[in-house]
Amino acid sequence: YRLTKMLRMSPENEIFIWGNNPLLYAMSGKNPVGRFIVAFDIEDFQAHEETLLAVKQKDPYFIIVMNNQSPLPGLEEHLVTHYMPSTNFSTLTVWRKQER
Repeated sequence: YRLTKMLRMSPENEIFIWGNNPLLYAMSGKNPVGRFIVAFDIEDFQAHEETLLAVKQKDPYFIIVMNNQSPLPGLEEHLVTHYMPSTNFSTLTVWRKQER
């Protein structure tokens, strides 16, 4: 609930969750940046490039990465360059867009 409260405070309508927790979108009132909302769909449809492109184009303020999730190719590099770890929970890390 702490995470959803933090996400609701963001004025942006979209977030990206790399993992398999679609309930976070509903609980936070935020939309996904791309057409797939869970990692297993992105992996099943081999939509890695499409998803990373959507993340880069939409440039959400928050990106949530589930700890037990296999890496999304290119996401780590994007996070390290444009985001900073904001909050760590036992199951996930919240990355916040760096202020410019």
